[in-house]
Amino acid sequence: MKLSVGKWNKWLSVAALPILAWGMSGPLFGADSVRPETVALQKQYSSTTGAAAGIRIVSVGLSANGNLVDLRYGIDDLEKARKILNSKCRIYLRDEAGGRLLSIANMANVGKLLALPGSDANRGYVMMFNNAGRLVKSGGKVSLLMDDIRVGALAVR
Repeated sequence: MKLSVGKWNKWLSVAALPILAWGMSGPLFGADSVRPETVALQKQYSSTTGAAAGIRIVSVGLSANGNLVDLRYGIDDLEKARKILNSKCRIYLRDEAGGRLLSIANMANVGKLLALPGSDANRGYVMMFNNAGRLVKSGGKVSLLMDDIRVGALAVR
């Protein structure tokens, strides 16, 4: 039996459907694996000014030609900040206009671009978030999401 190109393409597409359906029901797309961004969007956050986390937001701005959002913060209460801002904390920046979540920038050779509180409360700290597609614009509003705490209505300069 000789198959022409048109019949061959049709046969491949029909044969590939069960394979794709099986793959999409697996651990990558199934109910058992929920992306952390989805969980962060569904969570109920207690809104605060940052005092509940022991931090104060100094500034939020754009860096790297708009591809990163640079959040600068200081420590007001070192013990509260250490409890919340640790290596296990899930931190996101939510764009208020579009509702999209930005994650902490993670560079291959450097790691996460995040300064966690150390022993010194009298210094500045920084968090850098991916702004792929330049979703967050200058003049927009963002919220910082940390575990159960939401620090909202931060103006981007």
